[in-house]
Amino acid sequence: MRHTRGLSEGGFTYIGLLVVITIIGITTAVVGPSWRAIARIEKEKQLLHIGHQFRLAIKRYYEAKDLPAQLQVVHFGGYPRELQDLMKDPRSLGSHRYLRKLFIDPMTGKDDWVLVFDDKQRIRGVHSASDAETLKRDNFDLDDTGFAGKTKYSEWLFEYVPVAAVVPVTGGGTGGTGGTGGTGGTGGR
Repeated sequence: MRHTRGLSEGGFTYIGLLVVITIIGITTAVVGPSWRAIARIEKEKQLLHIGHQFRLAIKRYYEAKDLPAQLQVVHFGGYPRELQDLMKDPRSLGSHRYLRKLFIDPMTGKDDWVLVFDDKQRIRGVHSASDAETLKRDNFDLDDTGFAGKTKYSEWLFEYVPVAAVVPVTGGGTGGTGGTGGTGGTGGR
């Protein structure tokens, strides 16, 4: 009888193991997609942070005022020629940095940023190479309000566009106040 009892316990253990495996499978099927969504939300947050870093570095490069006098005449107020210029400004005699490192695109996992150029083929911004669909569609920071409604990460342009100086109106206008009509602003930050 001892032999028969061992077989029935073995069958009970086998059924119990199948139930546990089934529960684990169902839990994984339910939790898996939400875990992937959480990971993707974190990548979006990283993309926004890194994009802000690039935008700010380009702004600081563009607005650099501490260059030697002879270089300011030639180079002041320009965008960088390449991303490496943000890590060491070639216009500066010292090692002036606007970025400590070139970031990896969190959406692609590669250093494959798409560059946004101005009319002189200088870099005024970057965007992701990923054409994946965005999860975030609204409630962006003030600097990123243009991202609202964009459906792909490649449409999120992190660029710096300086605010044009408004020239006061002078002389023979018809009833104008002669004011500047603008608030100045801080640019694209």
